[in-house]
Amino acid sequence: MAYSTYQRDRLAETLTEATHISLHDDDPGDTGANELAGGTPAYARVALGAWAHVGTGAYEAPVTDVINIPPDTDVLWAGLWNGSTFVDKAYCTVSTIDQTALTITKIRSEA
Repeated sequence: MAYSTYQRDRLAETLTEATHISLHDDDPGDTGANELAGGTPAYARVALGAWAHVGTGAYEAPVTDVINIPPDTDVLWAGLWNGSTFVDKAYCTVSTIDQTALTITKIRSEA
């Protein structure tokens, strides 16, 4: 069954309550487990800017800072948070063997 424009917009809109992004080295499940830790400078969640509707079923939010990643870490998941409450997850692949920081300029939510 195909989603209507209204349904796609509502599904994507649910993620816009997220205020922060996290990175994970394994599936975060429903709680945000397996979040990265450590490193120098230390890994930390970063804030998202204001979400903007950019088309049918799509929203974007800028990431406000560099995300520091511990050396020799493979990032497999990104997590979305509203303050300290886990909202949702997305599978991703970022190999960080030769990289200690990642700059994401925006994150996009599509249904």
